[in-house]
Amino acid sequence: MMPAAPVVSPPALAPALLRLPRGLAACDIAFGDFDALADWDLAGRRPRVTAEPRASRVTVAVRRMRPIGRSARGRITLAADRCWTIECGHGLADVTIDASRPAFAGLAVAGGTSRLRVLLGVPAEPVRLRFAGGASHVELVREPGLAARLRFAGAHAGVRVDGARHTSGRGGDVTAGAGRTLLECKFESGAAHVSLSEA
Repeated sequence: MMPAAPVVSPPALAPALLRLPRGLAACDIAFGDFDALADWDLAGRRPRVTAEPRASRVTVAVRRMRPIGRSARGRITLAADRCWTIECGHGLADVTIDASRPAFAGLAVAGGTSRLRVLLGVPAEPVRLRFAGGASHVELVREPGLAARLRFAGAHAGVRVDGARHTSGRGGDVTAGAGRTLLECKFESGAAHVSLSEA
């Protein structure tokens, strides 16, 4: 079997920030090519959006986390010529982040997280995810060969890494891949049903 080719990171991009001070649910976040910092359609929700181009900062505050209509989903697209950190002031639920392009620096969630899916390509710099509240049903799909680390500060159960199930417990790290770690995910509270796999 031929050894896996080393993962080569693309050039670094200028940093940018997306703030979600009231949390978000039933939404897809992706990265695209356009002149503005961001574009959005939150499926009936009327967010208060503040864009600060000079600071490369966008704030999207929604009064209600979920869209109008059971099957409706929102969408936020961020400019792919920057590297975005996403800060969530409350919880996340039923959210997908398509970070297949190297425009995603990390995610910090202050509240609870449920049903989060992150699709990660090869980033320019290490991607850091931090969950301050409890987290459940978190799926992380990374580029083949990408080294990753899951860090648990509290109790964890139902953790799978590249198809292998890990023993439930409290605290500790789980690693996958070799070389420079380009994905680090820290769970500061309890975590359940966490999956780390290759695309």
